[in-house]
Parts: sequence; C-alpha cells; structure tokens
Amino acid sequence: MVLPPEMIMATIRGDLGALQTFLDQHPERVDDVADEADPMAHRTMSQIAIMCLAAGPSRGVSAPQALQIMRFLLSRGANPNHGGEPHAPTLSLLAETCINVWSEGVELLLQAGADPNLMCGQDPASSSNGQTHALALLLSTSWLSNDPEGRTPVEVVRDMRKCVELLLRNGAPLDFSFSGEIRSLESQILAMSYNGDDAASVNAALGGVLDLAKAVRAAQSTSTSTRLTPWQKYCLVPPKELLRLRSQIVRGKVVATRSTPPHLARLFSRSLPNEIAWRVLAFWNPRY
Repeated sequence: MVLPPEMIMATIRGDLGALQTFLDQHPERVDDVADEADPMAHRTMSQIAIMCLAAGPSRGVSAPQALQIMRFLLSRGANPNHGGEPHAPTLSLLAETCINVWSEGVELLLQAGADPNLMCGQDPASSSNGQTHALALLLSTSWLSNDPEGRTPVEVVRDMRKCVELLLRNGAPLDFSFSGEIRSLESQILAMSYNGDDAASVNAALGGVLDLAKAVRAAQSTSTSTRLTPWQKYCLVPPKELLRLRSQIVRGKVVATRSTPPHLARLFSRSLPNEIAWRVLAFWNPRY
C-alpha cells in the first residue's frame, strides 16, 4: 500500500509517537512505500529515516533519532533487506546506512538480519546500472569533507573502520562488485585520499582501515575451506598458531620455562584434549 504523506513527514521530523500510533492501527503497513509523485518515491519509513541523516539535524533527523526510529520499525516487523519495488529498485537499507558511514545503523541492521551481500540495483555515483556492493558505497571520500552530523574527518574514518569490520564479520567478501566491475577491499581503500585539514591524521586513520583489510587478506592462505568467510579464516589464525606451539610442547620440541604462567602451562598440558584447547583459545580470541 501507499505510505500516507503525513507518515512521510512524521518520519522526516522523527515523530516516533505518530509512527507508533499509525502502526498500532495498521501493523501490516510497516513496509508501505511512498507514492511515485513524492520525492521519497518507492521508499519505506525505514529508508526515509536513514536518508534524512544526509540532510543533517537542522533539516532532517539526527543519528540518535534515526536509530530510535529504525529500532522501533524493525521491532514492528520492518524488512531489513527492503530494496524498493521490483519495478522501481532503490538502495537497500544497509547500502543507505553505509553511504552515511553510520556504524550504529549498520550494526542494528545486521543484528536484525540484513544481508551484507545484498547488491544495490543502482549506484548513485554512476549512470550505469551495474550491481554495487555496500562496501563500495561505504568507502567514499564524499563524507570526509562535509559530514552532516558534524563529525571530523578522522571520526568519520574511525566509524568507517567499524563498518568495514561489521560487514566482514557478517560475511562480506574481500572482493566485490562496483558498477559491474570487481574491486578488492584494499584497492577501494587505496583509492581514497584526503587533502583537507588534519590530512596526516585522516590518512593515518585510513591506513588503519587498510591494515585491517590486509590482515584479513593474509589470513586467507591458512584455510582452503569454501564454507568459511574471510573473517572466519582471519579468526582462526591465532588459535592455529597457539595449537602449533602446543603440539611442539607436547612432542618435547619446545620446553616450557619457569616463567610460563600456570594457566598457560595447563592449556598446553598433554592431558588436555585438543578440542578443549581449541574451544578455550577460540573463547579468548579477540577477533571473535
């Protein structure tokens, strides 16, 4: 059904009370879309709330307001993978959130079941109709110079790193499509450059994002399994190194010294089964 104009305005204003009243009366209409004649055509209340972030708090909702609206709509059954109508595709909720470099929104959507690999039907930065991954939309310099939420460029890049990690944790690939062309995560990051105020700090922060991408890429050689995502392979590296050390100690090739902590010595004990050692190491793995 068509989303009433007053509900579009309520979403733009961040009027949670009006949205709640509407959905109390019409719970099945949580994913209604705006009419074709409206500037927000074919978009749901969830999409409108995220789009309004681009206008800034003075003309749209603030990030805390948008997060509150998103959390409410998702709790009422909004589809976290909504991408418009078949005849009029729009950017997915996750793609819109990535464009805004909004890590809290990305985390909320992924927790609600958003697909990190749902491709966007139309790349807003291109006239082509190629399929574009959310990661490609996230890694853009457009928000470094003029962030509506008033974040500094360094703060934007830090949020960008959080978004990259969240997407990788939830199964995003290291190589993805950008307007029909396959790009690597590293090349997309390297294509970003900043020459404004505090450029050294911003580029250092971008270097941190690149380091994460390189570390995850390097871990891919540790497993040939096609069932594991790049992040899962990345998570396996520290336990594998410790299990290799444990194996050497058990076989007598490495001897524990007096300075070895007691709990570590017990972990490497011959009597502790490998599967238990693996579970302990995985539990304490900071990458999980």
